[in-house]
Amino acid sequence: MGVNTYRVTRVTGKIPLWRIEHDGASDVALTEEDTMSIIGEWLQKDYEAGKGGEFRILWDGVPLGFKAPDLGTIFGDDASRSH
Repeated sequence: MGVNTYRVTRVTGKIPLWRIEHDGASDVALTEEDTMSIIGEWLQKDYEAGKGGEFRILWDGVPLGFKAPDLGTIFGDDASRSH
């Protein structure tokens, strides 16, 4: 099993958004937290499909001063509250 790689790219425009890509699939999110939630859903599906739970997130085109959201948000609000 390899490491699941999620590529997140900032798309600027009238409404800036994040494009998330993984294994040929893509989705969009308006916030970094929504991005992490989508990655959490995909990671859980991959884990259940036997693809392992190791992952990395590559952030492209981020604004100056950007900080990646807390990994606790990757599984939604319930997971972050249980820490």
